[in-house]
Amino acid sequence: MLIFILFTPLFALNPVNFSKSNKSHVILDTYFNELSDYRYSLITRYEKARPNQFFVDAKVSNSTILTASFFDSPQHPKSVNINENVIVINQGKIYHYKYSSPSNITIMTTRIDLASPIEVIGEQFVVCVGGAISIFQSNGQLENKTDIECGEYLSHGHDIFAIKKGIKTRLYKIPQLNIIYSYSINNKSPTAYHDPMVLNIFDVAYTAITSNNVIEVRSPNDYKSVEYLNIPFYHPNDVLFNSSQTNILQTYGSIIVIGLFGHDNGSGAVEMYYDNYAVLHKHHIRFTKIGRIANGEHYDFKGYTNTLDGEEVLVGGMYSNIINHPYGIDVRGSLKKYCNQNDCTCPNGYYLNEDTWKCYIVIDIGSIIIIQLISVLIFITSMILLVIIYRGWALASPAIPPLITPSWLTFGFNEEAPVHTQIEETLTITNASDTLMECKVELPISYRISYCAKPQYIEIKPHASQKVRICITIECSCQPNEGIVISTGESAVRIPLVIKTVDDYVIDSEILTEQRIRCQSCIGVFRDCIFKSQNKESGVVLALPLEPALHESSINHIKSLIVESQYLCSPHKIALSPNALILVYNTFYSTINELDQNNELLIIKVCCDVIEGLVELKKKGIVFKQLCQHNIIVVSTDLKQVCGKLIGWELPYHLFPPSLHPCYQSYSKECKDEGNEDIKAFGNVLSQLLDKSNERIHKICEECIECTDTIKLENIKDKLVLYLNQVQQTRTNQNIIYS
Repeated sequence: MLIFILFTPLFALNPVNFSKSNKSHVILDTYFNELSDYRYSLITRYEKARPNQFFVDAKVSNSTILTASFFDSPQHPKSVNINENVIVINQGKIYHYKYSSPSNITIMTTRIDLASPIEVIGEQFVVCVGGAISIFQSNGQLENKTDIECGEYLSHGHDIFAIKKGIKTRLYKIPQLNIIYSYSINNKSPTAYHDPMVLNIFDVAYTAITSNNVIEVRSPNDYKSVEYLNIPFYHPNDVLFNSSQTNILQTYGSIIVIGLFGHDNGSGAVEMYYDNYAVLHKHHIRFTKIGRIANGEHYDFKGYTNTLDGEEVLVGGMYSNIINHPYGIDVRGSLKKYCNQNDCTCPNGYYLNEDTWKCYIVIDIGSIIIIQLISVLIFITSMILLVIIYRGWALASPAIPPLITPSWLTFGFNEEAPVHTQIEETLTITNASDTLMECKVELPISYRISYCAKPQYIEIKPHASQKVRICITIECSCQPNEGIVISTGESAVRIPLVIKTVDDYVIDSEILTEQRIRCQSCIGVFRDCIFKSQNKESGVVLALPLEPALHESSINHIKSLIVESQYLCSPHKIALSPNALILVYNTFYSTINELDQNNELLIIKVCCDVIEGLVELKKKGIVFKQLCQHNIIVVSTDLKQVCGKLIGWELPYHLFPPSLHPCYQSYSKECKDEGNEDIKAFGNVLSQLLDKSNERIHKICEECIECTDTIKLENIKDKLVLYLNQVQQTRTNQNIIYS
């Protein structure tokens, strides 16, 4: 059976091994030439049962797929097309055929480098020969053999050609191939030498840094400046995979399609973003997330390659079968807002100016005709008719929108706005028309922010100005996307808020999150949250029936009790929602009550680690008497590592009503020594987790719940460790876990 493996790097990255999956079909490469008159996609694939053969499908439609077969062991094969010509490379060989005649394949005489990439520039394609780039015509004839050093990735935009070798990228002007700029990746990382780079149609350069969960973005107006797009290539506990020769970055117009093939230990996924660079003069937000698709199972490596053809996203990785081409996911509904049919160069309602190579708003053709007719009438009529037209225009002048400064609101804070504090900024509204203007300040309705305007209704004389004071009170940690609208009844101007609080953690699904929070009856783990400013994380969400004045003291209390230990899990961010406190953790965990009750060894090992955490807290003078099952998280199933950690000991329980700590309220009596309340809490948790028919565990639980003056956490752990080692030796004859 063929094992398709990337070369193992110096940084001990994990190779991509498709043989770990029980699925039989592997999509190795996908391609779509958005500049070609021939609209068909290429899918390069192989079957595990045929290790010495691979296939290239030319997908014209769901019902028309033309397949070419290659009797060659696949080693990073790649395919591209130049109109009807298909070029395939594999193991240093170049294959050529017409997509409509897949059985008539020729092998070119030229040998290329074994690890050569391939890129199309107009009617030509570029490959690496002898370590330098060579340019061929679509029929395979050599056009130009250069001395320009090749690299692992080649990409062509509008009039820029890019070569990435290691961490360095060089940009060339085409067709002259004069170098105009070179740069190295700022964030060096274990994967930086292997991660891909791609240009879009506007010559924006995207370079992935997968181990750092970012894409470095450089734009043609200033390639020296860098912006970063946060992408969840990996969870913190994921293993890192070698991304060499992958196809995880692809662009289609202004859309960038990103494969997260190593995400969740090789399960993989695909995300799409819209880059507003071409219309940035109309937008304050550079990147808009379109959505996520194609979440895979372990070792599916979904997103190992991905391509958008304007209608479908072709997702590479493992599949059980390809009969109904499951690798093609229809995204037309998601793209309506961003594309004009299948043209995604400019957003809907814009057109591409080929002189400036920017996108501009489409002017209604009816308006153009009216303007032309008025111009002709003005030219041929008398002065009297000209005066009448002028007076009619003067009467219509209130339709001229108000002029407003500033053009956005920061309230003087930008990224450090306070919560629960009223802040203000003054807008100046100018009437540029010849008639009286009546304005209304329309305030958004938001659960995040309370708004006010003083005054809200104003009258402005012709060519005069008035000031309006806008005041807001931010109720939670957020980055608001609302705006103030100044309307005259005939026109309106929106003034956006460019501001955010210090802790910017806003959950995407606002309605769902608010409902979940309000229905929360006790403290629990709110899992699998997606935060706008970060990747996939987990957070404990607490209902807060407190006055806003107590919110800050609650946060200060939590920060004062944070303890760092391998047996404790502290939040790295604390954020406010209007009626909830959100503790954000940097990894997704499960709680101990989700474990299979038959997995006795793992449960006891987690409990041993919990005791270590309680000991660490007690050293700091903290007795965690509110301990419940949901305060114990499982971080590993390897019994030779730390398997369990504690969360939630730092919460301000003294401010919560009894309903918010039911575990503590259910205890039968108090301990004589208050310093042993954590032992009693642990005994209750242990008794709930394991069957009381186990006499030894039951005896340990009773001893904990009695919480006498002489009992110690260390003694309880010793008894659990002794039991754990005996059980393990009996079941597996393995070496003991603890010594």
